[in-house]
Amino acid sequence: VVEIDSGSSHTCIRKSDGTVWCWGLGRSEQISGGRDINPAPVQLDIVGTAKRLELGPQTTCILIDGQAPVCIGELPLAEIPGDKPAVAAIAMGRSHGCLSYEDGTAGCWGANDQGQVGVEGFGEVPTLVDVVDLASVSSLVVGDAFSCALNTDGGVACWGGNGRKQLAQSNLENTFTPLTVNLPSVTEQLVAGADFACALGADTIARCWGANDMAQLGRGDEMEDRAGPAGVRW
Repeated sequence: VVEIDSGSSHTCIRKSDGTVWCWGLGRSEQISGGRDINPAPVQLDIVGTAKRLELGPQTTCILIDGQAPVCIGELPLAEIPGDKPAVAAIAMGRSHGCLSYEDGTAGCWGANDQGQVGVEGFGEVPTLVDVVDLASVSSLVVGDAFSCALNTDGGVACWGGNGRKQLAQSNLENTFTPLTVNLPSVTEQLVAGADFACALGADTIARCWGANDMAQLGRGDEMEDRAGPAGVRW
């Protein structure tokens, strides 16, 4: 086994031979075979050699060597235009997804009720659309209704819903335009929960922002939502 990832109720592994095996809940067809519950690993029926996994809450996506990615489950992959470069990474949420291309640009699709797909006009966006003002993207993360990108120079930008300050903005306004997150250190790793995000800096400090009603930000007794990224208290 060379890689593992999990959704809300299912888990998948990638083996060194490029096969993918999953177990757990399969009710949304995120596991091949059509069974609701899969107590043991089931091999997914894919053509080609898997090189990376990305699981959403009820979705399984696989990047395949030399081919277009495959997504099965609740959130199908939007059709990728033929003039686009190869896909480098995918991030899957409950109702929207985003991907980056090998040229550093990015696109999203799905629910856009809070601007999380990155286009003006709130509603469903079934086709893959480019996210404006993004370049040199190295990875993407998505929450329930927001999205963030980490670029190759260690900067972070987020867009979508901001009702819990998950865009690191205090105004609580949603936006389809990526906004820079003010972080004091170059970011090396970025993760997102439902309504919050955390960044691991080159200074080895983990900083989080957004919803904190369940102590998601690691701030001790401080339980308020937070716009400014703050270090986890040890």
